[in-house]
Amino acid sequence: MTEIKPQLISADTQTDSKTSSDALQEAERRVKHAEDIIQAKDVEIKRLNDILLRLRSAPVPDLEAAEEEKESEFEAPSSSEVVKLIEKSGLKRKAVTLKDQVETVVPLNKVISDGIWSLTGKYKKSNVKGFVNGFVGLAKATYQIPYPCNATQHPHSRNLLIYFGFSGDIGYKGRMTEGNSKYSDGQHITLELNMEQGTLHFFIEDAQQPVFVRGIKEPVKFFCELFNLNASFKILHLKKLSSGTARMIAGDYPVDF
Repeated sequence: MTEIKPQLISADTQTDSKTSSDALQEAERRVKHAEDIIQAKDVEIKRLNDILLRLRSAPVPDLEAAEEEKESEFEAPSSSEVVKLIEKSGLKRKAVTLKDQVETVVPLNKVISDGIWSLTGKYKKSNVKGFVNGFVGLAKATYQIPYPCNATQHPHSRNLLIYFGFSGDIGYKGRMTEGNSKYSDGQHITLELNMEQGTLHFFIEDAQQPVFVRGIKEPVKFFCELFNLNASFKILHLKKLSSGTARMIAGDYPVDF
């Protein structure tokens, strides 16, 4: 009677079998990876569609019908000989520096504690290498701004938030945050302060910038800073809005006040 022996599998056959198994596992891994990517893209597409739907359904404020504020004006720094305030229509809304390379912060005298406010202005004779060597921003209303005032140094940096034209950085409490555009002489710079939401958004020629401010819970003032001799900042509009114009945009990033 012939003995039946177990089949002997050669080394080459074992290797081929193992190679086939590894290839199958690798294929399955790649399929799973591709499925994960597709799922992630589907989630992102849904998120973007939700944002688009909210933007399309949001009311567009009528800026032409917004209420123009006709009382507030620039107030002179502690040394009145360093800046000239030019009056138009009974309001001092243009500041010109009389000193060269001295940090001169010029605040608006209006204390804002509620409502939605939009300030638009422009610089002149402030460019260095094509961009404004100065900044606009918010000051805590209780802070007494000295002259000179380097807003990036303590204690001023804890009380003044700046948007620097030369770099586009937002500066506050010793930290500079990148992401916004630089701006130049003649460009319209808008700050939209929404005290209902505690936010401040920035616009250059109506283009909303991604880095914004949140957590504003105390009275504040708008201000500009001048550095070059004969540099000026002029307020073009100061309006109280019925609703804000700022929207969620791609890449937006908050700075806490």
